[in-house]
Amino acid sequence: MSAPTPATYVFKKVDGVEIKADVYLPSSASALPAPILVWFHGGGLLQGSRRTPAPHMKRAVDKYGLALVSLDYRLAPQAALPTILEDVRDGIKWTREELPGLLGEGKVDPSRLAVSGSSAGGYICLLSGLPISGVSPPPKVLLPIYPITDSLGPFFVTPQRPVKYSEDGYIYTDEDMKVHRDPNSQLLSETFAVRTPGVPLPRDHRQNFYTYMVQEGNLSQLLFAKAPGVDPADYAVAKLVQKDMPPTYIVHGDADQHVGLEQAHEVVNAMIKAGTVFEFEQPAGEPHGYDGREEVDMEKMYDFLLKYL
Repeated sequence: MSAPTPATYVFKKVDGVEIKADVYLPSSASALPAPILVWFHGGGLLQGSRRTPAPHMKRAVDKYGLALVSLDYRLAPQAALPTILEDVRDGIKWTREELPGLLGEGKVDPSRLAVSGSSAGGYICLLSGLPISGVSPPPKVLLPIYPITDSLGPFFVTPQRPVKYSEDGYIYTDEDMKVHRDPNSQLLSETFAVRTPGVPLPRDHRQNFYTYMVQEGNLSQLLFAKAPGVDPADYAVAKLVQKDMPPTYIVHGDADQHVGLEQAHEVVNAMIKAGTVFEFEQPAGEPHGYDGREEVDMEKMYDFLLKYL
């Protein structure tokens, strides 16, 4: 099954920066109006692009008759997490209110909208279903994939020198990341690099920023550099979980070295206590990004989505 080709829109422009959405529609008219799956990319909220949904998610467009909307957002530390959530709120609002008219009558059903996200995108996926995000009404379903859930969790405050998943053990210097870690550097809404197998990116490339963050254990400082009066603990998902949040499917492999597994466990434990409707899948031996492999279908996740969407 070939992947659909997306149409790209600018859903917001702020401080001279265009923030874009890629929209994938089912090829069969019988699937219309299609329910909407909004997806947010990973990268620690520091890097990444809407252009990177996993193969299974692109296949889901025709396999399950979904409209996939992949949204960019402003990146930290040049934007703080509360500002990023403004983009999340505005992007979902645009998807519900503006996109149907742009596509034409009967293409999408904005009353049936779910949100997913990978890694840091899983973090803002979870937040999108909670009052702190300002998303109203909340999504029907949440599908966070190996999510970050707390910038003050052990994984993100414990420096790794070298980073465990590093291929060569290189220690990034402050000079390498000088431009990227400066909150007053140019504001970005995406970073993207076409990688050549076997050829590493330059040490100072933005796509190395997440590894630098893990090395330094400073995620909370980067996410809130432009919001000095905000307590990062107020954005820990486990503390925000409530019984009436949307049905949630969390998946996190137990061999993940990019996001600590305890991040998901804390939220799952909070959901158990709150009586939230959820399912948790912990694939054995699977690393971060495992669902990027062509053969991974995530069928249990999509079954959950269709059950509640």
